[in-house]
Amino acid sequence: MNEEIEKEHCVLDEDRQKRSFSDRYFGVSWSKFLSIAGFVVATGVYLGILLFGDNSLEVLLDLVQYREYQESEIKLYQNENAILQKEYFEDQALDADYKDNINE
Repeated sequence: MNEEIEKEHCVLDEDRQKRSFSDRYFGVSWSKFLSIAGFVVATGVYLGILLFGDNSLEVLLDLVQYREYQESEIKLYQNENAILQKEYFEDQALDADYKDNINE
């Protein structure tokens, strides 16, 4: 009985040694393990570029904020321009009245 148990242990030990690392620890063959690992790495790199690269979410949010700043500046300059135009035309009207009074 002990000899049979020892033989089974020897067979199991040999079988464990013959199995690959990925098969022993993850239960899949090398090709599946490498495919899954490659997919995980590629997905990680893609997400990293998407979040921190030149075309990233951070850049998009910065551009949206910059656009809002520019739109507020446009409104400010439009209001300032309206005030200056009003002053200019009032001055032109006063200047025309002054010239009319001199010529009389």
